[in-house]
Amino acid sequence: GRRHGLEIATTQSDILDYAPTEATDVLCTHHLFNYFPPASRPAVVARWWDMLRPGGTLIVVNRFRTLGSASGGSNESRRSRFTEAEVIAAQQRAKSLGLQSDEFEAMIRNYRSRIRAHCLESESELQTLLENGGFAIESYVNLTQKRTVMESPNNEETAQAVGVVARRI
Repeated sequence: GRRHGLEIATTQSDILDYAPTEATDVLCTHHLFNYFPPASRPAVVARWWDMLRPGGTLIVVNRFRTLGSASGGSNESRRSRFTEAEVIAAQQRAKSLGLQSDEFEAMIRNYRSRIRAHCLESESELQTLLENGGFAIESYVNLTQKRTVMESPNNEETAQAVGVVARRI
């Protein structure tokens, strides 16, 4: 915004509790649905609709995972392999970060035990949620790409994501 002489207001809040004083022109999110189980997603879309002025723009990128696309076993086994890979990497780097390796390992295990991501369940779920929530899709792009990941048996996974630009109608 500064580069273009625009004022940008930011807020940190639970989206379901946030009540802006006035509608905004643009909302942009990145993987926000990962924090909401499927049943609460329509409420998130309804908040976006309330927060945008008529004709306002919504820009969303979010991961999705189609049934059977989780390479390398169950979510729990993937989570466990990823945690173990993080622990090994931490043991190699702990000294350079000024931490004892057991302290660093405890931090990683604590964090990994608490984090849960609720990926979208299909590529089309985001489009359906937005259209049902009063948005017109202007741009829709599949952002799926191969990436290197430590928790995958062959160190490669397909990161599935979708990007949408939508207008409040």
